Amino acid sequence: GLMIVTADSSFALWQDVTGRDLNLSDYLNRKYLQMDPPKSKLREIAVRRCTSPADLNLSLRFMELSKSLGGRLNLQYARNISIRDLRDTNAVLIGSRRSNPWVELFEARMNFVLTHDPQSGAPVFRNRSPQAGEPATYAMPGMFDVDVSEKQAVDAYALVAMVPNLSGQGAVLLVEGLTMEGTEAAGETVTNPELLGALLRRIGHKAGVPVRPFEALLKLTSVPGGYANSQVIGFRYPGK
Repeated sequence: GLMIVTADSSFALWQDVTGRDLNLSDYLNRKYLQMDPPKSKLREIAVRRCTSPADLNLSLRFMELSKSLGGRLNLQYARNISIRDLRDTNAVLIGSRRSNPWVELFEARMNFVLTHDPQSGAPVFRNRSPQAGEPATYAMPGMFDVDVSEKQAVDAYALVAMVPNLSGQGAVLLVEGLTMEGTEAAGETVTNPELLGALLRRIGHKAGVPVRPFEALLKLTSVPGGYANSQVIGFRYPGK
């Protein structure tokens, strides 16, 4: 079976509004519920269970794909799973560490990591070991403003990464984007057979051989309500 873990958008929004950056341990200990007065509006944001339209769309795509392949799908919200689930199960984590803190478990060995600019608070992909011609970061043009991507076309980035699960006996697929449209682009790339085939060819995968762990960074044009021109601009194999 395959477990799909949708993002905890309330947790991400609470961090944005409060200016805090909590980790997985804080998330599991529900630290965010202890940092605001019991009746505060901020605490109300943290308590609510919300996810994004991108996560719902991608969940439907995975459901259709799983059904066509005769597989079983287990749909879960980030707040409802445990570390045991990521040890014994093949899983898809939708969202960055900020909205899906379980991603933190796999970032130590990754090259492209979605983080935040300390000055502007804008989401950026950090390139830990840039190859020739690659920048150290991939970000939206100028200071990130939600209104920008809602009103005009802008360049954005997304990541598709397949990594071993915690037992090493299965795999976890990470789907992340700087914008909701970026997350959708990454998700469609792995649920559309033609797009997935093109991605695997781009990273040098040979047909008939099991897919080994990889990271693929995508560049796309984020437009109001969608995206266009998604393409792989960088990739890594662990240890390369």
